[in-house]
Amino acid sequence: MCGRFTLDLDQRFYPRFNLSQKELLVFDCNYNIAPGNNSVIITASGTTNTANIARFGFIPVWAKDDKIAYKMINAKAETILDKPSFKHAVQTSRCLVPVTGFYEWKLEDDGSKTPYYFYQDNEKYLALAGICSRWENKATDETITSFAIITTAPNASVKKLHERMPLILENETEKQWLDKNLDIKYLTKILNNSVETRLQKHQVSKKVNYAEHNSPDLIAKITD
Repeated sequence: MCGRFTLDLDQRFYPRFNLSQKELLVFDCNYNIAPGNNSVIITASGTTNTANIARFGFIPVWAKDDKIAYKMINAKAETILDKPSFKHAVQTSRCLVPVTGFYEWKLEDDGSKTPYYFYQDNEKYLALAGICSRWENKATDETITSFAIITTAPNASVKKLHERMPLILENETEKQWLDKNLDIKYLTKILNNSVETRLQKHQVSKKVNYAEHNSPDLIAKITD
């Protein structure tokens, strides 16, 4: 699964994701984005893309309340087209989830879990495949934009530590993923072909286990 990640916006963010400089986002750097927190999603908008703030945890349009979101932070690439909760969104409401890195936990022999931080050395941002939804709270008339991250089998960088990882998209695949007219055949191909993105990783503090912690030291390398 992918339940925690980081995002630090700087001037490289806007050209990287084909965004207009006019839409500078008000978003504070977050080193520990957890379910229920806000982050940034990117969708297609004509010849450029649009970035918006959205809540981490997918809320289907038919949901009675938003509590279901905490159970729907991830969707498996292998089954997303068959799941009633996700199959419509993956065909009509795809998005990119930009991150500067993500966390996964290694299960140790004694049952404890050790957190690791994954990132790319040569790229500031990774683009994760996501789906999004606009849910209307009929009791308050509030509209909430939410998202889930699609996960897949781990590549060589992750599999020694965890059995799942986020579906990372390459630049050209990003454009296809955001194309509202993408044929189901090509959509299936993207879902079934995880990119062998070379990732760096290192062990980090267990303070990341607690969502209230949010500071740069969370991604600092530690040694036993």
